[in-house]
Amino acid sequence: MAQAVFLARAFTLVCLFTASCSTPDVDPSGAQPASTAHQPTASSWVPRDNPELEPSTGPYVWKNVVMLGGGFVSGVAFGPSGTPYARTDVGGAFRWDDGANGTDDGHWVPLLDWAGRADSNLMGVESIAPDPSDPNTLYLAAGEYLKAGDGEVLSSNDRGASFTRHKLGVPMGGNADGRSMGERLAVDPNLPQSLYFGSRTLGLWHSADAAVSWTQVAAFPLRDASDPGLSLVLFDPQSGKPGQGSSTLYVGVATTSGPSLYRSSDAGESWAPVPGQPLGLMPHHAGLDANGMLYLSYASGLGPNQLTNGAVWKVDTATDQWTNVTPHAPDAASPFGYGGLALDAQHPGTVLVATLDYWRPDQIFRSVDGGATWREVGGGTRDVAGAEYLHWHQKSLISGGTGWVGSIALDPTNPKRAIYGTGEGLWWTDDVDATDESLAPHWTFRDFGLEETVPLALVSPPSGAPLLSGLGDIAGFRHTDLDAPPASGMFDHPIFGNTTSLDFAENEPMLVARVGTSSGGGGHGALSTDGGVSWRAFASEPSTKDGAGTIAVAADGSVLLWAIPPPTNPPATTFLAFHYSADHGATWHDCAGVPTGTSGLTVSDRVDAHVFYVLVGSSVYVSNDAAQTFSATGATVPGATSLRTVFGRAGEVWLVARDGLYHSLDSAHSFSKLTDVSGGVDVGFGQAQSAGYPALYFAGTVGGESGIFRSDDAGATFSRVDDDAHQFGYVSHVSGDPRSYGRVYLGTGGRGIIYGDLRSP
Repeated sequence: MAQAVFLARAFTLVCLFTASCSTPDVDPSGAQPASTAHQPTASSWVPRDNPELEPSTGPYVWKNVVMLGGGFVSGVAFGPSGTPYARTDVGGAFRWDDGANGTDDGHWVPLLDWAGRADSNLMGVESIAPDPSDPNTLYLAAGEYLKAGDGEVLSSNDRGASFTRHKLGVPMGGNADGRSMGERLAVDPNLPQSLYFGSRTLGLWHSADAAVSWTQVAAFPLRDASDPGLSLVLFDPQSGKPGQGSSTLYVGVATTSGPSLYRSSDAGESWAPVPGQPLGLMPHHAGLDANGMLYLSYASGLGPNQLTNGAVWKVDTATDQWTNVTPHAPDAASPFGYGGLALDAQHPGTVLVATLDYWRPDQIFRSVDGGATWREVGGGTRDVAGAEYLHWHQKSLISGGTGWVGSIALDPTNPKRAIYGTGEGLWWTDDVDATDESLAPHWTFRDFGLEETVPLALVSPPSGAPLLSGLGDIAGFRHTDLDAPPASGMFDHPIFGNTTSLDFAENEPMLVARVGTSSGGGGHGALSTDGGVSWRAFASEPSTKDGAGTIAVAADGSVLLWAIPPPTNPPATTFLAFHYSADHGATWHDCAGVPTGTSGLTVSDRVDAHVFYVLVGSSVYVSNDAAQTFSATGATVPGATSLRTVFGRAGEVWLVARDGLYHSLDSAHSFSKLTDVSGGVDVGFGQAQSAGYPALYFAGTVGGESGIFRSDDAGATFSRVDDDAHQFGYVSHVSGDPRSYGRVYLGTGGRGIIYGDLRSP
């Protein structure tokens, strides 16, 4: 889930309150389909088995908590036999596998769950390239952040079931602006061991041995381009023969200040700008048909945000004659670009193209005459397939189901089948050509298995729903069934753009509080008295209410403690602030005795309703008067990242730091460090194995090994519960289940929420 998604979603919510954000769909060719666009949505979710994530012989069975989508699918591609693949900005890559009944009970299979914390940068996929000559071979260019080190090219000969890693000495930006451009990685259809990769910062790279080794293309004119560098690479299959390679290839450059499309006609030995090309826009996607017509989508910037102009052009590669074939959205005066583009492999001249950053909603156009005329095909009936959160508690779909269409693909074996990615997941149709009969396509949100969200908070109460989640971008959910999407959608009254913290009263678990970033002016905090079924916004908020922060609820629900961080761009005198409420948010008071700081955490004792703890920097403070006043405990732990208390045990505090795990039995006045733990991220607690200590779950490093661990004896010994095939990138949150021994919930950096159960003997 990309960081920039937050901004776009905030803009989208504004559209809920302004009539100007809704415009009727039209057919720019003049022929109006009999069925108008964006008909009332249906929901076809039916109970189905939630598949184990890549079954193995590990100690645990791992599954996704089902939400359906939720993050930016930045690229979609079909293999030569019609197998769909998808890449995401922070959640890895996926392959679609049909079920026993075909697509109706199929699911997306995650391909990079083997990447652990040290390799979590691989979860941002810059580009995806199925081998056009071999349905079993797949390549990924993987690297989430440009500043996180060099990316890698991953190769697979079994459709992504396993990968070989190849170093490439350039950084990648799978979660950077321009992430839906491409594809930047391409395989020569005539010589499959030959690959090219267009980088963001170091020009063009070539591999002649199926990605094993790479060299920079010295002849390419932009060898040291600064980010964003190159946007796409495309071979001309008709310029070569199988076994001899293609002599002609094209490279797009993400620039608006000069030539943005280069061509080589001698297999990369020399390069020149394509004559007559349009200037002032940068190419996002390109496709070349069997008649030698090259189509390109253009935008004024990288996207997916802040685009002001766009176009669609085609060029006859035999004559270099360019033609502007731009379709026009209903409100063409609004700023937007063009992103996703796909060609029908069986019918030259049939093209799909999508607007990008239009939001009114984004439009998808189809032409069967080389762009001379277009029909809008993004409307029609839409089945959310159980993903009720897509409605954002409105009657119609937010953004019409077409926000951020950065990539779209057509099945080469079935040109009726189209899939496109959005900022929230994937939409799929098997009748994209319905407008040929003056009908409208049927779109389905087919995201089962493709769970790309960023959890920011997880709690498992002793009664009610087994799990409550706080998420980035889509607020959060009450999960009554871990294997089915929440039927009521996301949290409401108010909806948060991001729910940053959740807590419940240990002895009154139906009382739950949450805080987060405001969407649509609904406030930053809310309370539920029915376990998250319904909510009401806090009647008031502290004056320092710019941030979201963390919330803690007293064991009996009598007091709320809210730590609010400074604004995003604060003046130098603005610091973290702590506030408490003894009337469920009707009034708030400043806590005494807590120093100013730039970050902090809050927790309540899970037994004594008068006791709260806060962490400011590396120092712990305690309150024995229901958060009115705090005093320093004298304990300091540098690099602290998590502070937790234990249900059923008064005065017990656990603290996770970058160098390990610490335990206090005296209300945080002193801590002892566990000797075998050398690094940590988070800790949580669940039902005890018998009558012993609650099961302790820990994300970190134990005995020099990184992973997820369980201890049944208060940290005296640990056993690893994840395995090498199930590491899920970066795990940031851990919570046990107080009602089910062995069950653990993992919040990831982009792979959604994972839950694990002990494998049956």
